[in-house]
Amino acid sequence: MPLVISVFSRFGVRQLPTPLKFQHTLSQVATYEFFSKPSATLSLLHSGIPEQHRPFWRELSVDDLFTIYCAQTVSVETVLGMLENAVGTNGNEERILCYVRLYVGSMNSDTRCSFLRFVTGSTVCSSPTIEISFNSLSGSAPRPIAHTCAPSLELSWTYNMYLELMKSIKMNIIIGIQMILVLKKIKETIVEHSNTSMHVTPKTLMRWLCIELPVIILFR
Repeated sequence: MPLVISVFSRFGVRQLPTPLKFQHTLSQVATYEFFSKPSATLSLLHSGIPEQHRPFWRELSVDDLFTIYCAQTVSVETVLGMLENAVGTNGNEERILCYVRLYVGSMNSDTRCSFLRFVTGSTVCSSPTIEISFNSLSGSAPRPIAHTCAPSLELSWTYNMYLELMKSIKMNIIIGIQMILVLKKIKETIVEHSNTSMHVTPKTLMRWLCIELPVIILFR
């Protein structure tokens, strides 16, 4: 009984249903959560579909949509599959590829999404493959370089240990996310000020780009 109360309370049911009304109440909760609640979002999504594309989507069955959903799900197997065609031309490059696959295999769901955003620009599997290329940056210079248009990931073959590569990729993912947040803040502020009598001055933009962004990158 406590579990039933907890579940119904979570979905806003303030009165415990009787055994005779249990199925009816559960049906009402399901209807609201799966149909009524997301209807506004679904309407917005539907309005954004170009007219010429709508016949295609109307012909898709639930199974077809589920297949598309599964294909874009950021699972370990999916991301590793995107790296399947990557090959090295020598022992050093093969070693780095092994490190990358080990790191992807150890990622949790949030880190995999962040990794995809860094490499492809999207948090879903929007491309069937990720190309891997190599450079010879060494010393303090090695860093992963993402080319989201391809998409491809450029790595140095000079990493000596797995942990070096893992920390380097992780750091660049964090920096990339922080940069996106700062740029989003700049965009929102510009839009906000454009609707008022205030204006974003070049001095303000330079402060954001030259002071706030580097501080976030160095200390967060």
